[in-house]
Amino acid sequence: MRVLKLNVMGSPFIGLFFHLFEDFGIFSQRARDLDIDIKKEYVSYPIVTPFFIEYGDRIIISKNAPREIIETLGKYFDLILVDTRENLIGNLFFIGKDVILYSSAIKKDVEEIERVLGMSSYRIKVDYYFGSIIKSYRDRILVAQNLSDETIDRIRERVVSRKFDVSTVNFGSPFLRYGIEINKDYLIVGDRSTGHEIVKIEDFFTD
Repeated sequence: MRVLKLNVMGSPFIGLFFHLFEDFGIFSQRARDLDIDIKKEYVSYPIVTPFFIEYGDRIIISKNAPREIIETLGKYFDLILVDTRENLIGNLFFIGKDVILYSSAIKKDVEEIERVLGMSSYRIKVDYYFGSIIKSYRDRILVAQNLSDETIDRIRERVVSRKFDVSTVNFGSPFLRYGIEINKDYLIVGDRSTGHEIVKIEDFFTD
């Protein structure tokens, strides 16, 4: 696995602009010049990852997301389309094996996702959108350590995972989902990440 530190147009929050799956990546035009050896699907929209949620081998995405992102992901995955008012559902929600977690969202959007997935939701009040502060990969869940111990314990109690830990990225940022991109070949972190952060993230996701 190659470990890289990158930015996109000066931003260390690389996951806003591209997302790695195991065999391809979806990239905004802003990330066109990145030297990553993977099949690339480009979309014209400036950001990509906040629009969707990985759910097993499927993708959950709002019907109101940009059409080209829906169509691109639909070439590779079975899509679960949800009729939500907000289209950045990947920023708002974390969806585990049997629970939907969020901090702030429109009530009708929460009810729609509950209905489609047949799951219960749980609101945990934090200062961040839930989808941005959790990074999940291969049944391992990394949560922002900036949260209180009580909040971290409440999250731990409600998610099912093989491994669970806390960390930061990009020199103390809680926005793990947008500071870390990982697949079987690459671990890419934002270029403001410290050596300590990189070692912890690599050990957590690859051991």
